[in-house]
Amino acid sequence: LDRWRTAVRRAAAAVSRAGVLRDGEIASIKFAMTRGDELDHAGPTGWVLGFAGADPSAVRAAGVAAVVLDRGYRHDVMHTAPWLLQGAKSLAYAVNQAALREAARRGADDVVFVSADGFVLEGPRSTLIARIDDTLVTPPPEFGVLPGTTQGDVFAGLADRRTAIVPVTREDLRRADALWLCSSTRGAVPVRALDGAALAIDHELTARMNAVLDARED
Repeated sequence: LDRWRTAVRRAAAAVSRAGVLRDGEIASIKFAMTRGDELDHAGPTGWVLGFAGADPSAVRAAGVAAVVLDRGYRHDVMHTAPWLLQGAKSLAYAVNQAALREAARRGADDVVFVSADGFVLEGPRSTLIARIDDTLVTPPPEFGVLPGTTQGDVFAGLADRRTAIVPVTREDLRRADALWLCSSTRGAVPVRALDGAALAIDHELTARMNAVLDARED
């Protein structure tokens, strides 16, 4: 852990020193770990990449258009087929990138995955928050979704709102009066349209969510 902390701090400092960041942009850090080359057995290797993330203010205000795509497995796959490693961010992003290309082909910006049996999962690069019956809800990690640290910070920071981690069906998604896609690089981004149907953007609550997230660095 000490080596990782040192590498992350060096990468962040290097991005800042290079003058890469413009006003509004944020430094993003990605790190990866591999068990090593299967041929020389040199042992685990890790690396850290620091880069400038785009200013999220415009997309936070305008929102994104998303489409619903079938992820291709049941919601209980973590229990019925744990060897598929759903919920582990450990394999290639090929499916996620292909899904985003399909969204672009349909004229949309992003994706909401659902399971083959109709339960909402997550986005290719985000966690979903839906407002249903005046409660902010997100799907449980038991459905094979990656636990969202950004979503968790939003829920923790909105103590005056009802929040819940509960199963969300595709029908629930249709009756939600607001949706957000949360990620570490963009914060809470509202969904302005889902499968071509317009959704209202709650600008006030979106601003509150992102104020909570942006304050984490203070």
